[in-house]
Amino acid sequence: MTPAALFLPTSATVSLLLIAISTLLMELPFYIIFGSMHQAISCVLACRVFRMVLLRERQLGSQSREIRTVEVEAMLAAATARVEFTIAV
Repeated sequence: MTPAALFLPTSATVSLLLIAISTLLMELPFYIIFGSMHQAISCVLACRVFRMVLLRERQLGSQSREIRTVEVEAMLAAATARVEFTIAV
């Protein structure tokens, strides 16, 4: 993932959050619209980033800070097993 790809979603969510806070502080009646838009866009962008992580190469990239898909799948399997265990108990 390039630095520009990381910057754009962050700037979009931060911008919407700043607009929502500004409209709230100015006591405009439609501030709730921007707050709910921020939540929706944040969820969509989080899903997009999560999909990018899952569809990555399974080999460790050229940078050691990259996450391998196998590690993410193992974390998901552990979380799912923990949820299934707590439901069964």
